[in-house]
Amino acid sequence: MPVVPATVPGKGAKLPPSPQAATINFTDVTASAGIDFTYKNDNQKMNRAIVESVGGGQGMFDFDRDGLLDLLHVGGGLYRGPENKEMGGYPSVLYRNRGNWTFENISQAAGGWEGDRFKHGCTAADYDNDGFQDVLICGYGGLQLWRNMGDGTFQEGHAAALLTDKLWSTSGAFGDFNQDGFLDLYVAHYVNWSFQNDPQCRVQIGLDATKFLKETCPPKQFQGLPDTLYVSNGDGTFREASAAAGLKPDGKGLAVLTADFDLDGDQDIYVCNDTTENFLFLNDGTGKFEEDAALRGCATDQKGIPTGSMGIDLTDYNHDGLPDICVANYERESYAVYENDGRGFFRHVSEPLGITAIGGVFVGFGTICVDLDRDGLEDIVVNNGHVLFHPQGNSVRQVPLILMNRRSVSFDRIQLGDGSYLDSPHLGRGLAIGDLDNDGDYDFGFTNNDEPSALLRNDCTDGNSWLRVRLVGRASNRDGIGAHLVLETENDKLMRFVKSGASYTSHCDDRPLFGFPKGTRLKSLTVHWPSGTMQTFDAIAAGDDLTILETADAKNP
Repeated sequence: MPVVPATVPGKGAKLPPSPQAATINFTDVTASAGIDFTYKNDNQKMNRAIVESVGGGQGMFDFDRDGLLDLLHVGGGLYRGPENKEMGGYPSVLYRNRGNWTFENISQAAGGWEGDRFKHGCTAADYDNDGFQDVLICGYGGLQLWRNMGDGTFQEGHAAALLTDKLWSTSGAFGDFNQDGFLDLYVAHYVNWSFQNDPQCRVQIGLDATKFLKETCPPKQFQGLPDTLYVSNGDGTFREASAAAGLKPDGKGLAVLTADFDLDGDQDIYVCNDTTENFLFLNDGTGKFEEDAALRGCATDQKGIPTGSMGIDLTDYNHDGLPDICVANYERESYAVYENDGRGFFRHVSEPLGITAIGGVFVGFGTICVDLDRDGLEDIVVNNGHVLFHPQGNSVRQVPLILMNRRSVSFDRIQLGDGSYLDSPHLGRGLAIGDLDNDGDYDFGFTNNDEPSALLRNDCTDGNSWLRVRLVGRASNRDGIGAHLVLETENDKLMRFVKSGASYTSHCDDRPLFGFPKGTRLKSLTVHWPSGTMQTFDAIAAGDDLTILETADAKNP
């Protein structure tokens, strides 16, 4: 395990006690749990189109409200039609959690989840506030919106919801941007590839200038597509409002996350763009945005160069009470941590945190900030894999990255060396986390290109404690998307977020989970709701699994 020289922690950081020794131990339970899924991109036809490189993800959410997280694997894509000049897709697969680490494929009984397009990303949210989470799926040719009927079945209804989007979408995220209690939707689009705009790219084999192989063209060969913002009409339908909201048209979006980045009480949007500057759309409170990433310091790398950004998450890594941004990038680019200096201004701090010490080998996708050892400090896990079929001087399959947060001073890479899944190379894309057995730690779901997905049970030993919270909004949207929570202990203040989007093409457990050393005295838990109200609870204890209902008499600061 490399040790990176210590640097000063972020502004305002309060160092927690030194963590107890922990063993990073995940058990591959894919087969025994009944999970049998492979994301397919039809690369066997040798088209080498950029659509094959994007990959897909999975979602962890409790669709039947039985208290157990279920699993959704997004179906991939294929070429069909005369001379394969037509896009098709595979069905998505829904697994119901039966408990005791057994899952049942109920896709057909739950609505079919048909594969009518080349699909990539998913996100779950209760967009109609009926108590059951619905699912948005993005892909080439438009969106799918699977409405949860509350009886164990789903109905596809993007047309009925007036989601008219037909562009190539990769990821989507929900947020109540105009603060009316209903979830709106941001859809990230990629590039203008089509069979009519399909340049042929080649790569030389070795030193022989006469021998070439067909290769995927880079995103710089294509123009970007404009993203779309839909505003809820409050009746289960949406209206397109991109221009009125102030969206920029020149991105190449791969991932999106909604949260209150400047802590001013409304929902903002961060978009990872591939080879162009990332977006930070700051909300004026009414659903109108100003794109300000360059001025705010989170559009590029530390040298002002746009990166191939794919994965994203949000964390208060240094416990200064401000949300920081983590972004996974392309090879020979540093994975970025943008430290929040206050009021939504950021600094690129990957080098002083030692993250650049991992080198420029990895191509990062699914990105998660998660407290692996429950010491109160969130670590970083990234699913990696190359987008090229013949990368020069690099590997197509790559190992996942585990970066442990060392008292907010550095992130140290952990290399297990045990031959386990986390120690083996994969064609990594999506990454989702969730507490699938409700034991107080996060389990992992990895999605790969043309390689079986993996389900890993968290068997880490740390001797530490936890607290989990599920929010139910009333004035706010029912999922509480956009809320942030602060747990005050005798030593520190821990911040967690209820986010939409994040990682890469995947949806994670939206129940915030706090970890802390065993024996820590908990003082209070404060919930900052998207509606602007605030609730504080004093009688909390380690091991509590709380469901908090937003109350009408909560304080409005």
